[in-house]
Order: sequence, then C-alpha cells, then structure tokens
Amino acid sequence: MTDASMKYIASLKSLSYLDISDSVRVSDVGLRFLMDGPSASKLQEFNLSNCRVSDFVVVRIVQRCSVLKTLNMAYCEALTETAFEFLCNLRSLVSLDISGCHIQDKMFCRRAKPLEDIDISHCVSLSDLSIKSLSFYCRALARLIMAGCPKMTDAAIQYLTLRDSNLKELDVSGCVLLTDRAPRALLKGCLNLRSLTMLYCRGISKRSALRLQPRLKHWEHSRDDAPCWYSYDLEDQLPQLSKKAKKQDITWEYEDSHRNSSTLTR
Repeated sequence: MTDASMKYIASLKSLSYLDISDSVRVSDVGLRFLMDGPSASKLQEFNLSNCRVSDFVVVRIVQRCSVLKTLNMAYCEALTETAFEFLCNLRSLVSLDISGCHIQDKMFCRRAKPLEDIDISHCVSLSDLSIKSLSFYCRALARLIMAGCPKMTDAAIQYLTLRDSNLKELDVSGCVLLTDRAPRALLKGCLNLRSLTMLYCRGISKRSALRLQPRLKHWEHSRDDAPCWYSYDLEDQLPQLSKKAKKQDITWEYEDSHRNSSTLTR
C-alpha cells in the first residue's frame, strides 16, 4: 500500500471498512487523500495499526469520520498526547485500540463516554489514574485489555469496581504490581465479568485467582515472570513503583489474618 493507492481508495463512495495495517509506505499525504475523499464520511471501521500516523491525521479523522465506530491505532508511535486528547471528540467511537502507543495519564479518555472496548496494552506510561478516568467517563465499558502496563496497582482494579460495572472481559497480564486484593475486588464489584486473563501476575496467588474461576467462561492465571518481549525492565521499575503503590488512597477491607497460610503456588 502506498500514497498512490490511498488516492484511488479515497475515490470509493461506499467504503465502510478499511485495513491498511503495517503499511509503512503510506504517509500523511496518502491519508489526507482518504480523509478529503467521499469515503471518509462512510467509514465505520478503520485499522491503521503500525502506520506512520501523525497528529494531523487524527484531527482529520475526528473531523471527517462522523460514523466511525472502530479504530485501531496500535503502535502508531509518532502520535502525541494532543492526538489522543482530540480523539475523545469522536462521539461515534465504541472500540479503540491504542496498544503500544506513547500516551500519558493526562486527559486520558475524557469525554469518550460511548467507549465499550479499549486496548491499552503495553502503554507502559499509563498508571492507575488512567483507569480512574475510564471508570468515571466510560460507563459502558465492557472490554478492557491492559496487559503489559507495569505501573498499574490494585487501586486500578478497585477503580473499575467503584460504580455499577458493565465490564465483561479484562486482561491484566504482566501487571506485576497486582496482589490478591485485585481478584477479591473483582469478585465483589464486577458481577458481569465473564473473561479474565492474569498471566505473569506473580503477586496474585493461585488460591485467590481460583475464587473467580467458577463465575467465568474464560480464566487464565500464571505467576511466571513476564517474557522479555513485554519490553520493560522489572528489576529497575519494581522498587520505585512499589513505593508508589503503597501511597494509593484506596481503603481495602481487612482479610482474615491467616488468609495466606495455605496459599497455593503454581
């Protein structure tokens, strides 16, 4: 796929689905052709993961793609905070994949109320504050993929349970700061949850993880170390992040003092 190809595609009048993922030869020039053409206003699903997308393209998507429901911008590493903030103005959007993008907590998903499905996996700069925003602004959220986010703590999970949760699918694989408090909070506060993945969560015991299994259609858990392709250095990050986790202003109920006496390990 090239910019010339995009010029041809832009002339199509009834285009509702477009996948140009991994098209590294497509630049802003080609995407501008698409956004200025008649097909932009009909697009409902758009996959441009791993493409050379700039903030300008995101602005044009918001301006022109008024019925866009599904957008995949995974690993579009050139995007800045400005793009994500502007993206919240796209009120038709219900599914968003920004995994692997360089996004910060500030202004995360504010005004993005219609979102039902979001993938923020491997957005290593995001912390509990982003989940706080999600739980407050995105009341219809049903699917959250946050694997490989090393700054997330138990507080993030409790934020998901503070309101009547519609959450049905959750992936916290590689969220290395989570403890047994996380599955306990999910058990009490996410009654609609049907799928839970907790791979590489060495702070969550098998015993605590198993308490959720009878309620779920899909359940995975392991205490293995996160693989190297998760792309963060645990030895460097864990000491600093653990101090931050202890400062979270979240009140947890007390468990029985002997709750860990017979913890099972994998």
